[in-house]
Amino acid sequence: MFWALQRRGVLGKLAVDELPVILVIEDEYALQGIVEDALTEGGFATNIVSSGEEALTLFNGGLKNYKALVTDVNLKGRLNGWEVAGGSGRSSLHVWSST
Repeated sequence: MFWALQRRGVLGKLAVDELPVILVIEDEYALQGIVEDALTEGGFATNIVSSGEEALTLFNGGLKNYKALVTDVNLKGRLNGWEVAGGSGRSSLHVWSST
């Protein structure tokens, strides 16, 4: 997507609130930064949380239309990444998981 937007000259004109938003769930802070940098460089906005419970709160709040979920499968807390993806209530959500 980044390259397509860049070729069309759109990327420089998009405000941050117009970029596609990806929700990232990662409980290791060092990895949060790496994932955020890569996605931002790719032309996406990110919301980063460290628990499944926080992620479901964001999904249920409905304030943002997340285009994808990047999640660690083995999260600290009650919920794992798969449970969050299933509990998001969005069947069209793109999910990328890591362990």
